[in-house]
Amino acid sequence: MAETSFDSSRFCGIVSFSLSQFKAKTIFSSAHFLEDGLFLGTEFTDASDFTGATFQKDFLLDAAKIHSMLLSDATFIGQISLHNADFMRLEVRWLRLCDHLAYDGAAYLSLAKNFRNLEWFEDADDCYYDYRRLSQSNKSLFVPAGSETKINWSKLLDNLAWISCGYGVRPRYTVFLS
Repeated sequence: MAETSFDSSRFCGIVSFSLSQFKAKTIFSSAHFLEDGLFLGTEFTDASDFTGATFQKDFLLDAAKIHSMLLSDATFIGQISLHNADFMRLEVRWLRLCDHLAYDGAAYLSLAKNFRNLEWFEDADDCYYDYRRLSQSNKSLFVPAGSETKINWSKLLDNLAWISCGYGVRPRYTVFLS
């Protein structure tokens, strides 16, 4: 099978490759997406290369199946969504993603595992830390219990884990606290 190349392409409107199947290497390097890039349910069975691509709006990979995707030097201005995405290898540094990733707990945990598999341990720790902070911030301090309101112990324990050890990935918190 021949590779599919959109190298240096400029997409001016909303681009939808949703439900597409790319069975050979796919190249979007240096592509410029002026509007949303929709890859919902897209299957990349071989390597896909988005090196140096620019996403002015959202990059949606919800429910995509990704064998290997290279996103180094990609620029994200909108959000990136990996909701229900299944990926084996996603090569992008956490600092490129962190301010643009739409919150989805499973996506964060998959990314942390991905970074560990790449031996990018600092990225894995930062991703996991951000996941826990966002997860904890979505919890309420008080929860309804029938006609009463009770303290949410889960939130309190999460706060303790944050302060005492940075959720297990910030050992300097423990040293500073002691």
